[in-house]
Amino acid sequence: MTRRNAMITLGTGAAYMLSGCRSEREKPELLFYCGITMVPAIEVLVRQFESEHACQIRILQGGSENLYAMLKHSRRGDFYLPGSASYRTRHIQEGLLGDAIEVGVNRAALFYRKNSTLPVPASLNSLLDPTYRTILGNPGTGSIGKETQRILKEAKIWEPAIIQAVALATDSREINMMLKNDHADLAVNW
Repeated sequence: MTRRNAMITLGTGAAYMLSGCRSEREKPELLFYCGITMVPAIEVLVRQFESEHACQIRILQGGSENLYAMLKHSRRGDFYLPGSASYRTRHIQEGLLGDAIEVGVNRAALFYRKNSTLPVPASLNSLLDPTYRTILGNPGTGSIGKETQRILKEAKIWEPAIIQAVALATDSREINMMLKNDHADLAVNW
């Protein structure tokens, strides 16, 4: 599998709001739009930052494209952390996104249901085997879907893998839940 960079995008008001977080009398609020796979790590950093700078940070989490749609609709926010830099590239011309820095890396891998008795070969071609109920990410709603599509197109198995899949998930969290709830045996996820 391949790695994709997770990007953080600073909103136009971020510099002002960050400097405002230093005030002990006020508790400014920052709003982060965060792709699902980064939420646990970002929550740790956020709690540390909040305690050091007397501010409050709200995290909205979801699929990267859905998050951008919310950001675009509300025109409010300070940080956009999509699961792939492609979301920034796609939307940069709209003028809502500022500077960007790399803060982490997602890596796609084959996942199989915990406690599964089915042997799963470590091969993308396992996604074509009718023995397994597969779930794939939707490339229109989440970064794992885009990355899965790219990987499977490169392997020349995207179309048959989609036909074989029992469902397309909106994001990595839904993929995890389908595996956990025994709705699927095999998936590509972060």
